[in-house]
Amino acid sequence: LDPLPERTPLNPQVVGTVERNSYRIEKVRFESFPGFYVTANLYIPKNATFPAPAIVNPHGHWGGGKDCYQVQYRAIGLVMMGYVAMTWDKIGFGERELLGGHGPSIYTTNLWLTGHTLMGLEVWEVMRAIDYLYTREEVDKERIGATGGSGGGSQTIYATILDDRIKVAAPVVYAGIMQIGWGYGCICETIPNLFPDVTPSILRALVFPKKVLFINEHDDAEIDFTREVYEKYGISEYFGYVVTNGPHDYTKESRENMYAWFNKWFLGIDDPAKAKDPENLALESPETL
Repeated sequence: LDPLPERTPLNPQVVGTVERNSYRIEKVRFESFPGFYVTANLYIPKNATFPAPAIVNPHGHWGGGKDCYQVQYRAIGLVMMGYVAMTWDKIGFGERELLGGHGPSIYTTNLWLTGHTLMGLEVWEVMRAIDYLYTREEVDKERIGATGGSGGGSQTIYATILDDRIKVAAPVVYAGIMQIGWGYGCICETIPNLFPDVTPSILRALVFPKKVLFINEHDDAEIDFTREVYEKYGISEYFGYVVTNGPHDYTKESRENMYAWFNKWFLGIDDPAKAKDPENLALESPETL
């Protein structure tokens, strides 16, 4: 992503709408590159004060795309709290499954031969999703957040570093943020030539000075380096860290910590009791989305 690709026209289309009692889901597609379609869902609250804060939700590798329960649960939770939430199928998942997935394939490994990485394209699509949100009158451009789990947590970290429009972030179970070589984790996490000059601890600290809550399923032995950076510059309240003690998932505990973090900085509500999962979250079928 250096230099950043040209911001070509998104050519967005709303191709369908799903109406629910307190929100609607718009089925959207846009072009991250000319002719390269991103299939997305935009969750819009019906009773919020607009323009509202918006959260982009890149996803990880749990089998589905924007329809997987990890993505749907948090998107529904966010929209029912008054946020606009955007989800989409990452490259190789959901409606884009034929593009190769996150393991070695003709699509993913051959990117290296062109000077690109799959993570680079994924982070670019986070940025292009924000470009799309900027076209929506429902969205407050000064209150853009990002959260994702596993590979989506990695995308969240990189996008938060690279895109100043992201003001608040919550990467979740982000263990694979930088891979050293082939065979270590997923190929979409592998970015050649970073190591050893950029280590995981250095990479995480580059989110400074954004307001970032790290949520991990096990203790991150290197997170103190990031904490110390925030403390050194006197903004330790902008740094958050939660250990859930497993599993590797975007769990209810993770969601409620994430809600509380965004509520604090975007809504001025610093009350964990108001950051609980809404009751009776009902998931949509893949066909509906």
